[in-house]
Amino acid sequence: MGKELNIRMVAFVVATMFIVLCGQNIALAKAEGDDPDNKSGKDTPANPALRAEEMRMYKTFRYYIDEGDYDDALSLARQYHAKGFSRKMITECLKGGNFWERNLLKNGTYTNKRLSFSGVHNEIAPSFYQGKLFFNILELGRTSMVNKVNYIEIDGPTGMRPSSALAMLGEENSQDAYVTFSSNGEQVFVNRIKQENGENHISLYQASVSETGELSAVSPCMEKFKKYSIGRTTLSPNGKTMVFSGDLRGGEGEIDLWICTLENGQWSDPVNMGDVVNTRETEGYPYFDANGRLYFSSNGHLGYGGMDLYRTELVNGEWSKPVNLGSPINSTANELGITSDYADNYYYSSDRTGNYDIYIYQSVSTKSMQIATDVENDKNSKGLLTAK
Repeated sequence: MGKELNIRMVAFVVATMFIVLCGQNIALAKAEGDDPDNKSGKDTPANPALRAEEMRMYKTFRYYIDEGDYDDALSLARQYHAKGFSRKMITECLKGGNFWERNLLKNGTYTNKRLSFSGVHNEIAPSFYQGKLFFNILELGRTSMVNKVNYIEIDGPTGMRPSSALAMLGEENSQDAYVTFSSNGEQVFVNRIKQENGENHISLYQASVSETGELSAVSPCMEKFKKYSIGRTTLSPNGKTMVFSGDLRGGEGEIDLWICTLENGQWSDPVNMGDVVNTRETEGYPYFDANGRLYFSSNGHLGYGGMDLYRTELVNGEWSKPVNLGSPINSTANELGITSDYADNYYYSSDRTGNYDIYIYQSVSTKSMQIATDVENDKNSKGLLTAK
Protein backbone atom coordinates (compact mmCIF):
# COMPACT_ATOMS: atom_id res chain seq x y z
CA MET A 1 0.00 0.00 0.00
CA GLY A 2 3.04 2.28 0.45
CA LYS A 3 2.05 5.86 1.16
CA GLU A 4 -1.56 5.41 0.14
CA LEU A 5 -4.18 6.12 2.80
CA ASN A 6 -5.02 2.95 4.69
CA ILE A 7 -8.78 2.35 4.50
CA ARG A 8 -8.99 0.60 7.82
CA MET A 9 -7.38 3.57 9.57
CA VAL A 10 -9.91 5.93 8.00
CA ALA A 11 -12.70 3.66 9.15
CA PHE A 12 -11.66 4.16 12.78
CA VAL A 13 -10.55 7.76 12.72
CA VAL A 14 -13.64 9.09 10.99
CA ALA A 15 -15.91 6.11 11.71
CA THR A 16 -16.28 4.99 8.12
CA MET A 17 -14.56 5.91 4.85
CA PHE A 18 -17.44 7.55 2.95
CA ILE A 19 -18.18 10.06 5.73
CA VAL A 20 -15.13 12.26 5.17
CA LEU A 21 -13.57 11.21 1.90
CA CYS A 22 -16.56 10.54 -0.29
CA GLY A 23 -19.39 12.60 1.17
CA GLN A 24 -21.83 10.11 -0.31
CA ASN A 25 -24.85 8.84 1.56
CA ILE A 26 -25.02 5.28 2.75
CA ALA A 27 -27.72 4.12 0.36
CA LEU A 28 -26.19 5.22 -2.94
CA ALA A 29 -22.56 4.47 -2.05
CA LYS A 30 -23.17 0.74 -2.05
CA ALA A 31 -22.83 -1.27 -5.24
CA GLU A 32 -25.93 -2.88 -6.71
CA GLY A 33 -26.55 -6.15 -4.94
CA ASP A 34 -24.25 -5.35 -2.02
CA ASP A 35 -26.36 -5.31 1.12
CA PRO A 36 -24.35 -5.33 4.37
CA ASP A 37 -27.51 -4.57 6.36
CA ASN A 38 -28.76 -8.04 5.50
CA LYS A 39 -25.76 -10.33 5.04
CA SER A 40 -27.74 -13.44 5.99
CA GLY A 41 -30.47 -12.70 3.45
CA LYS A 42 -33.15 -13.74 5.95
CA ASP A 43 -35.10 -10.47 5.58
CA THR A 44 -35.38 -10.56 1.78
CA PRO A 45 -37.82 -12.53 -0.40
CA ALA A 46 -36.64 -15.71 -2.12
CA ASN A 47 -38.18 -14.65 -5.44
CA PRO A 48 -35.48 -12.77 -7.43
CA ALA A 49 -37.88 -10.13 -8.75
CA LEU A 50 -39.35 -9.43 -5.31
CA ARG A 51 -35.87 -9.45 -3.78
CA ALA A 52 -34.72 -6.79 -6.26
CA GLU A 53 -37.82 -4.67 -5.53
CA GLU A 54 -37.31 -5.02 -1.78
CA MET A 55 -33.67 -3.96 -2.01
CA ARG A 56 -34.51 -1.00 -4.25
CA MET A 57 -37.18 0.23 -1.83
CA TYR A 58 -34.93 -0.22 1.19
CA LYS A 59 -32.00 1.61 -0.39
CA THR A 60 -34.33 4.44 -1.42
CA PHE A 61 -35.64 4.58 2.15
CA ARG A 62 -32.06 4.98 3.45
CA TYR A 63 -31.36 7.60 0.77
CA TYR A 64 -34.37 9.68 1.87
CA ILE A 65 -33.18 9.59 5.49
CA ASP A 66 -29.66 10.73 4.60
CA GLU A 67 -31.13 13.58 2.56
CA GLY A 68 -33.43 14.63 5.41
CA ASP A 69 -36.56 13.78 3.41
CA TYR A 70 -38.29 12.20 6.40
CA ASP A 71 -41.83 12.52 5.05
CA ASP A 72 -40.84 10.63 1.90
CA ALA A 73 -38.99 8.04 4.02
CA LEU A 74 -42.09 7.50 6.17
CA SER A 75 -44.34 7.21 3.10
CA LEU A 76 -42.01 4.69 1.50
CA ALA A 77 -41.77 2.72 4.75
CA ARG A 78 -45.55 2.34 4.73
CA GLN A 79 -45.51 1.18 1.11
CA TYR A 80 -42.72 -1.24 1.91
CA HIS A 81 -44.65 -2.69 4.85
CA ALA A 82 -47.84 -2.98 2.77
CA LYS A 83 -45.99 -5.24 0.32
CA GLY A 84 -45.18 -7.64 3.14
CA PHE A 85 -41.48 -6.84 3.24
CA SER A 86 -39.73 -6.73 6.59
CA ARG A 87 -36.64 -4.95 7.92
CA LYS A 88 -35.80 -4.11 11.53
CA MET A 89 -35.15 -0.45 10.73
CA ILE A 90 -38.41 0.05 8.84
CA THR A 91 -40.41 -1.72 11.55
CA GLU A 92 -38.90 0.70 14.08
CA CYS A 93 -39.74 3.65 11.83
CA LEU A 94 -43.43 2.73 11.80
CA LYS A 95 -43.75 2.20 15.57
CA GLY A 96 -45.67 4.92 17.40
CA GLY A 97 -46.19 7.19 14.41
CA ASN A 98 -43.48 9.44 13.00
CA PHE A 99 -40.05 8.55 14.43
CA TRP A 100 -38.50 11.90 13.49
CA GLU A 101 -41.25 14.03 15.03
CA ARG A 102 -41.35 12.16 18.32
CA ASN A 103 -37.55 12.48 18.67
CA LEU A 104 -37.51 16.24 18.09
CA LEU A 105 -36.25 17.78 21.33
CA LYS A 106 -38.31 20.68 22.65
CA ASN A 107 -39.24 22.91 25.58
CA GLY A 108 -36.35 25.25 26.12
CA THR A 109 -34.11 24.14 28.98
CA TYR A 110 -31.09 23.41 26.77
CA THR A 111 -29.27 25.21 23.98
CA ASN A 112 -27.29 23.61 21.18
CA LYS A 113 -24.33 25.67 19.91
CA ARG A 114 -21.05 25.35 18.07
CA LEU A 115 -17.93 26.28 20.06
CA SER A 116 -16.29 29.44 18.77
CA PHE A 117 -12.84 27.93 18.11
CA SER A 118 -14.35 25.40 15.69
CA GLY A 119 -14.65 25.90 11.97
CA VAL A 120 -11.14 25.63 10.48
CA HIS A 121 -10.01 22.11 11.39
CA ASN A 122 -11.76 18.76 11.73
CA GLU A 123 -12.26 18.31 15.48
CA ILE A 124 -13.58 14.95 16.63
CA ALA A 125 -13.89 12.68 19.67
CA PRO A 126 -14.07 15.19 22.58
CA SER A 127 -12.99 14.07 26.06
CA PHE A 128 -13.19 16.03 29.32
CA TYR A 129 -10.47 16.15 32.01
CA GLN A 130 -9.86 18.61 34.87
CA GLY A 131 -11.45 21.63 33.22
CA LYS A 132 -9.95 20.86 29.82
CA LEU A 133 -11.77 19.66 26.73
CA PHE A 134 -9.48 17.37 24.74
CA PHE A 135 -10.23 16.51 21.13
CA ASN A 136 -8.56 15.11 18.05
CA ILE A 137 -7.51 17.48 15.24
CA LEU A 138 -7.73 15.64 11.94
CA GLU A 139 -5.94 17.03 8.88
CA LEU A 140 -6.81 15.19 5.70
CA GLY A 141 -4.66 15.16 2.59
CA ARG A 142 -5.19 13.33 -0.67
CA THR A 143 -2.88 10.50 0.35
CA SER A 144 -2.20 11.22 4.01
CA MET A 145 -3.81 11.92 7.34
CA VAL A 146 -2.35 13.79 10.32
CA ASN A 147 -3.77 13.48 13.85
CA LYS A 148 -3.05 15.84 16.72
CA VAL A 149 -4.43 15.86 20.25
CA ASN A 150 -5.36 19.40 21.36
CA TYR A 151 -7.29 20.85 24.25
CA ILE A 152 -9.08 24.03 25.29
CA GLU A 153 -9.54 25.45 28.79
CA ILE A 154 -13.25 25.49 29.60
CA ASP A 155 -13.07 28.16 32.33
CA GLY A 156 -9.90 29.86 31.13
CA PRO A 157 -8.53 31.65 28.05
CA THR A 158 -10.00 30.59 24.74
CA GLY A 159 -7.89 29.11 21.97
CA MET A 160 -6.59 25.63 21.22
CA ARG A 161 -3.37 24.30 22.69
CA PRO A 162 -1.34 21.25 21.71
CA SER A 163 -1.48 18.55 24.34
CA SER A 164 2.26 18.08 24.79
CA ALA A 165 1.67 16.28 28.07
CA LEU A 166 0.11 13.48 26.07
CA ALA A 167 3.07 12.94 23.77
CA MET A 168 3.26 9.32 24.73
CA LEU A 169 6.50 7.71 23.64
CA GLY A 170 7.69 9.81 20.75
CA GLU A 171 7.83 6.76 18.53
CA GLU A 172 8.86 7.30 14.95
CA ASN A 173 6.08 7.13 12.32
CA SER A 174 3.30 7.24 14.94
CA GLN A 175 0.57 9.69 15.93
CA ASP A 176 -1.62 10.05 19.01
CA ALA A 177 -5.33 10.05 18.28
CA TYR A 178 -8.16 9.67 20.79
CA VAL A 179 -7.67 10.18 24.53
CA THR A 180 -9.95 8.91 27.29
CA PHE A 181 -9.54 9.61 31.01
CA SER A 182 -10.86 7.56 33.91
CA SER A 183 -13.49 9.29 36.04
CA ASN A 184 -10.97 9.85 38.87
CA GLY A 185 -8.44 11.29 36.40
CA GLU A 186 -5.73 8.83 37.44
CA GLN A 187 -5.61 6.87 34.17
CA VAL A 188 -5.59 7.77 30.51
CA PHE A 189 -6.06 5.62 27.42
CA VAL A 190 -4.58 6.83 24.15
CA ASN A 191 -5.02 5.42 20.65
CA ARG A 192 -1.85 5.45 18.56
CA ILE A 193 -1.71 5.28 14.78
CA LYS A 194 1.53 3.76 13.57
CA GLN A 195 2.86 2.50 10.27
CA GLU A 196 3.53 -1.23 10.29
CA ASN A 197 4.63 -3.01 7.13
CA GLY A 198 3.50 -0.09 5.01
CA GLU A 199 0.03 0.09 6.55
CA ASN A 200 -1.49 2.17 9.33
CA HIS A 201 -2.51 0.30 12.45
CA ILE A 202 -4.40 1.61 15.51
CA SER A 203 -3.28 0.40 18.93
CA LEU A 204 -4.39 1.20 22.48
CA TYR A 205 -2.03 2.38 25.25
CA GLN A 206 -2.73 3.10 28.89
CA ALA A 207 -0.82 5.24 31.41
CA SER A 208 -1.02 6.67 34.90
CA VAL A 209 -1.60 10.43 35.23
CA SER A 210 -0.05 12.55 37.99
CA GLU A 211 -1.73 15.57 39.60
CA THR A 212 0.31 17.80 37.28
CA GLY A 213 -0.77 15.83 34.19
CA GLU A 214 2.49 13.96 33.66
CA LEU A 215 2.30 10.39 32.39
CA SER A 216 4.04 7.33 33.78
CA ALA A 217 3.84 3.54 33.50
CA VAL A 218 2.94 3.76 29.82
CA SER A 219 2.11 0.31 28.45
CA PRO A 220 0.22 -1.33 25.57
CA CYS A 221 -3.36 -2.37 26.34
CA MET A 222 -5.11 -5.34 24.73
CA GLU A 223 -1.77 -6.48 23.34
CA LYS A 224 -3.17 -9.99 22.92
CA PHE A 225 -5.39 -8.55 20.18
CA LYS A 226 -2.76 -6.31 18.59
CA LYS A 227 -3.35 -7.73 15.11
CA TYR A 228 -6.70 -5.91 15.16
CA SER A 229 -7.28 -2.17 15.18
CA ILE A 230 -8.79 -0.87 18.42
CA GLY A 231 -10.55 2.48 18.33
CA ARG A 232 -11.96 4.93 20.87
CA THR A 233 -12.22 3.57 24.42
CA THR A 234 -14.31 4.48 27.47
CA LEU A 235 -14.33 3.40 31.12
CA SER A 236 -17.32 2.97 33.42
CA PRO A 237 -17.49 5.35 36.43
CA ASN A 238 -15.98 2.71 38.76
CA GLY A 239 -13.19 1.98 36.28
CA LYS A 240 -13.95 -1.74 36.14
CA THR A 241 -15.63 -1.96 32.73
CA MET A 242 -14.15 -0.88 29.42
CA VAL A 243 -15.94 -0.53 26.08
CA PHE A 244 -14.10 0.11 22.81
CA SER A 245 -14.73 0.01 19.08
CA GLY A 246 -12.86 -2.56 17.05
CA ASP A 247 -12.75 -4.84 14.04
CA LEU A 248 -12.16 -8.02 16.04
CA ARG A 249 -13.22 -11.30 14.51
CA GLY A 250 -16.74 -12.47 15.31
CA GLY A 251 -18.45 -9.09 15.24
CA GLU A 252 -21.89 -8.17 13.96
CA GLY A 253 -20.70 -5.70 11.31
CA GLU A 254 -17.82 -3.64 9.96
CA ILE A 255 -16.81 -2.07 13.30
CA ASP A 256 -18.48 -3.08 16.58
CA LEU A 257 -18.49 -2.17 20.24
CA TRP A 258 -16.71 -4.63 22.55
CA ILE A 259 -16.76 -4.87 26.34
CA CYS A 260 -14.33 -6.25 28.91
CA THR A 261 -13.92 -6.14 32.69
CA LEU A 262 -11.01 -5.59 35.05
CA GLU A 263 -10.15 -8.84 36.83
CA ASN A 264 -7.22 -9.07 39.24
CA GLY A 265 -5.64 -6.01 37.68
CA GLN A 266 -5.93 -7.34 34.10
CA TRP A 267 -8.51 -6.70 31.42
CA SER A 268 -10.55 -9.74 30.40
CA ASP A 269 -10.85 -10.84 26.79
CA PRO A 270 -13.36 -8.54 25.05
CA VAL A 271 -16.90 -9.74 24.34
CA ASN A 272 -19.04 -8.40 21.53
CA MET A 273 -21.94 -6.30 22.87
CA GLY A 274 -24.37 -8.19 20.65
CA ASP A 275 -26.96 -7.36 18.03
CA VAL A 276 -29.11 -5.16 20.28
CA VAL A 277 -26.33 -2.57 20.28
CA ASN A 278 -24.24 -3.53 17.25
CA THR A 279 -25.51 -3.66 13.67
CA ARG A 280 -24.27 -4.82 10.25
CA GLU A 281 -22.58 -1.47 9.82
CA THR A 282 -20.50 0.77 12.12
CA GLU A 283 -20.69 1.52 15.85
CA GLY A 284 -17.96 3.65 17.41
CA TYR A 285 -16.93 6.48 19.76
CA PRO A 286 -18.34 4.97 22.99
CA TYR A 287 -18.66 7.10 26.13
CA PHE A 288 -19.81 6.23 29.66
CA ASP A 289 -21.44 9.10 31.57
CA ALA A 290 -21.34 9.52 35.37
CA ASN A 291 -24.48 7.38 35.69
CA GLY A 292 -23.02 4.46 33.76
CA ARG A 293 -25.09 5.04 30.63
CA LEU A 294 -23.27 4.29 27.39
CA TYR A 295 -23.37 6.69 24.44
CA PHE A 296 -22.06 5.85 20.96
CA SER A 297 -22.25 6.76 17.27
CA SER A 298 -23.83 4.48 14.67
CA ASN A 299 -25.05 4.46 11.10
CA GLY A 300 -26.84 1.13 11.49
CA HIS A 301 -29.77 2.13 13.72
CA LEU A 302 -32.74 4.23 12.60
CA GLY A 303 -31.76 7.87 12.78
CA TYR A 304 -31.57 11.24 11.06
CA GLY A 305 -28.94 10.33 8.46
CA GLY A 306 -25.24 9.54 8.51
CA MET A 307 -23.78 8.67 11.92
CA ASP A 308 -26.12 9.51 14.81
CA LEU A 309 -25.61 9.50 18.57
CA TYR A 310 -27.43 6.90 20.70
CA ARG A 311 -27.67 5.87 24.34
CA THR A 312 -28.04 2.46 25.97
CA GLU A 313 -27.87 1.33 29.58
CA LEU A 314 -27.59 -1.88 31.56
CA VAL A 315 -31.00 -3.06 32.76
CA ASN A 316 -31.24 -6.32 34.70
CA GLY A 317 -27.95 -7.46 33.25
CA GLU A 318 -28.87 -6.68 29.63
CA TRP A 319 -28.05 -3.66 27.46
CA SER A 320 -31.22 -1.81 26.55
CA LYS A 321 -32.35 -1.00 23.03
CA PRO A 322 -30.38 2.09 21.91
CA VAL A 323 -32.26 5.39 22.08
CA ASN A 324 -31.58 8.03 19.42
CA LEU A 325 -30.64 11.33 21.12
CA GLY A 326 -32.92 13.19 18.72
CA SER A 327 -32.70 16.52 16.92
CA PRO A 328 -31.07 19.07 17.13
CA ILE A 329 -28.22 16.95 18.51
CA ASN A 330 -28.42 14.56 15.56
CA SER A 331 -28.71 15.79 11.99
CA THR A 332 -28.58 14.58 8.40
CA ALA A 333 -24.78 14.85 8.72
CA ASN A 334 -22.51 12.81 11.03
CA GLU A 335 -22.17 13.06 14.81
CA LEU A 336 -18.97 11.42 16.08
CA GLY A 337 -18.37 11.10 19.79
CA ILE A 338 -19.89 12.78 22.84
CA THR A 339 -18.62 13.61 26.33
CA SER A 340 -19.77 15.49 29.44
CA ASP A 341 -18.19 17.85 31.95
CA TYR A 342 -20.50 16.39 34.64
CA ALA A 343 -22.22 19.77 34.97
CA ASP A 344 -25.09 18.87 32.65
CA ASN A 345 -23.16 20.07 29.59
CA TYR A 346 -22.46 17.68 26.73
CA TYR A 347 -19.94 18.12 23.91
CA TYR A 348 -20.07 16.29 20.60
CA SER A 349 -18.59 16.50 17.11
CA SER A 350 -20.59 17.03 13.90
CA ASP A 351 -19.84 17.90 10.27
CA ARG A 352 -23.23 19.55 9.66
CA THR A 353 -21.54 22.78 8.45
CA GLY A 354 -18.73 21.12 6.45
CA ASN A 355 -15.78 20.40 8.73
CA TYR A 356 -16.14 18.38 11.91
CA ASP A 357 -16.75 20.92 14.70
CA ILE A 358 -17.34 20.61 18.44
CA TYR A 359 -20.84 21.54 19.65
CA ILE A 360 -22.13 22.02 23.18
CA TYR A 361 -25.56 20.86 24.28
CA GLN A 362 -25.85 23.04 27.35
CA SER A 363 -28.21 23.55 30.27
CA VAL A 364 -29.25 27.21 30.33
CA SER A 365 -29.17 27.09 34.14
CA THR A 366 -25.43 26.35 34.22
CA LYS A 367 -23.64 29.53 35.34
CA SER A 368 -20.04 28.32 35.47
CA MET A 369 -19.53 27.93 31.73
CA GLN A 370 -17.43 30.78 30.34
CA ILE A 371 -16.36 29.32 27.00
CA ALA A 372 -17.43 31.36 23.97
CA THR A 373 -19.99 29.85 21.61
CA ASP A 374 -21.51 30.81 18.30
CA VAL A 375 -23.72 29.52 15.49
CA GLU A 376 -26.69 28.80 17.71
CA ASN A 377 -29.00 26.11 16.41
CA ASP A 378 -32.50 27.28 15.58
CA LYS A 379 -34.00 25.23 18.42
CA ASN A 380 -33.68 25.27 22.17
CA SER A 381 -34.31 21.85 23.54
CA LYS A 382 -34.97 19.64 26.49
CA GLY A 383 -33.34 16.37 25.69
CA LEU A 384 -32.85 12.73 26.38
CA LEU A 385 -29.41 13.19 27.89
CA THR A 386 -30.69 13.70 31.42
CA ALA A 387 -33.67 11.36 31.19
CA LYS A 388 -33.65 8.59 33.77
